[in-house]
Amino acid sequence: MLDRDRIEKEKLEMLKKLYEDSFLELERANIEEVSKNSNVNCITTSEGHKKILIPYLNREITIDIDNKNIYWSDTGKKIDLHLAVITIHYLLGCTLRRGGIEWISYREIPGASFYSRTIPHTLNPLVEFFSEKLDKLVLAAQNLGGKEISIGDKAVELKPFPNFPIAFVIYNADEEFPASANVLYDKSAKDVLSAEEVKLLTIFLITELIRVKDNT
Repeated sequence: MLDRDRIEKEKLEMLKKLYEDSFLELERANIEEVSKNSNVNCITTSEGHKKILIPYLNREITIDIDNKNIYWSDTGKKIDLHLAVITIHYLLGCTLRRGGIEWISYREIPGASFYSRTIPHTLNPLVEFFSEKLDKLVLAAQNLGGKEISIGDKAVELKPFPNFPIAFVIYNADEEFPASANVLYDKSAKDVLSAEEVKLLTIFLITELIRVKDNT
């Protein structure tokens, strides 16, 4: 038990260090250019604070550059530390989008081979909660600012960030195979987030879909 606690403490310290290093990199960047590339808003408050406003599903994240703080715009509550790091890396990794969406699978993301075998397990809750209630999946996605798209038997597209679309696809059960799910990403994801961050973001979105589904 003590070893587990020590490992968790070390992981938290590593995450905090990654957050601090990432925030420092953001501070050193050209904020206006970063905002333009990632399709978010940059404002300066009456107190002279520079802030970045990032749409996240149906909510908004605020980054206060001067106060080194990342929080939900509507509540002022700090966001999850993992999501904070992912948000910064999204901002730093984006370049101006050109052309439409070109979907790729998770395994096509650099470094994904280690995690790709766990993706079916990651998607199991999606199948469990939505395979027999496909209209609920669409409604949940719409309540998160997403939309239905034409892939598989039923699919939705969510945008956790403006230039980072993710598609969840459900395939109905038939006589040979049980119901299943897949997740797709725009090809630009390869250059924005690490494979581990993409998987973690995918888990966050599935959790949100299920949470919203229970309230619809």
